[in-house]
Amino acid sequence: MNYRVVHLTDKTIEGTLFDRFGRNNFIDRFILEFEDVLIDDVVEDNYSKNFILIDLVYSMEGEQWNLLRNNAEKIKKLLKRKNFILVFCYEYESLLDKMLDDIRKNLNENNINEEKVFLVDFNIFFQKSFDIWNSNQPTKSKMNVSYIDTMIFQNLDVFFPNQEVSQVSQFHKGERDYKYVCYNNDPKEFRVRLVNDLFENKLDKFGLISLLKSENPIVLDMKSLGDYRVYPQEHFEQTYFSVITESYFWTKPKSESYKWITALTEKVFKGFLLNPFILIGGYKSLEHIKKLGFETFSELFDESYDDEFDADKRYDLVFSEINRVCKMDVKKLDDIYHNVLVEKIKYNQNVYMNYDRREHFRKFLEQFKWN
Repeated sequence: MNYRVVHLTDKTIEGTLFDRFGRNNFIDRFILEFEDVLIDDVVEDNYSKNFILIDLVYSMEGEQWNLLRNNAEKIKKLLKRKNFILVFCYEYESLLDKMLDDIRKNLNENNINEEKVFLVDFNIFFQKSFDIWNSNQPTKSKMNVSYIDTMIFQNLDVFFPNQEVSQVSQFHKGERDYKYVCYNNDPKEFRVRLVNDLFENKLDKFGLISLLKSENPIVLDMKSLGDYRVYPQEHFEQTYFSVITESYFWTKPKSESYKWITALTEKVFKGFLLNPFILIGGYKSLEHIKKLGFETFSELFDESYDDEFDADKRYDLVFSEINRVCKMDVKKLDDIYHNVLVEKIKYNQNVYMNYDRREHFRKFLEQFKWN
């Protein structure tokens, strides 16, 4: 059966999920063979599988709702056929309660059948967070959820020097000037807390730390490549591990559903392709990284923090490990790094470059039902 992506505007033909990941992946092109068609040009049939696409990533504010409203009658007509579904794609972010409210409001205003609607998100616990949101709805939503491992398909080479993922200069022999590097862009509450804790506990002397966009920014040297931030390879040549602060980490007064957001961004992938790392991120992040086939670094860190659901307790466990490893004898740290951890980083680089993205995309597609 053939796949078709039905567009409400020609702006979504290039650059959105199916194009970037299915057809123009930087390692393996044509992972998914499909036809693009504008909604006005759809020829109805019974043999193709059709995604009516609404992009939530690149849409201008409110544009997606105007497109939905202006094409509502055409969409409803197509959704009456069993081989058409309506897909909202938000593959670089997690759909928070407010966005889910907006989606449902606009579907209801246009009398669109929720059972034919699929939401795409990169939160590995999207079903759980959606169910919590749904439990607070006056009437239960019948929208469907699906998950995608965005960074498996993302063109990550743009984040690396000379656009080469498999960097090796950081593996040089000899003791290093610092123990860790810790990048922080947006000054989210948990990142500010971490940086403050590092300084208050006199651990800043062991690390290279940045905290941008704050009142008193801490800036490390960096350069930009288009829209991407590329940090100098020297930062990894000077350190033994990375302290990674992910995009999503629950703090008060965020909603209960937010506790179930575990999303792996380029921050984690850049980390384990360059350095051993410890992570302030979502519940079970390391478990999912290992399910994808990559190595983590239990020889250096007690990784039991990954099993702690309570975000505050998880933070404390991570910080305790940062403190312990920073105070580790440098010769012992250097020995673990060169004799054990370097091979794990090389292994991760090899797994990433040779990943079976075609099979992984096939599993992503299995989440959609044309009934």
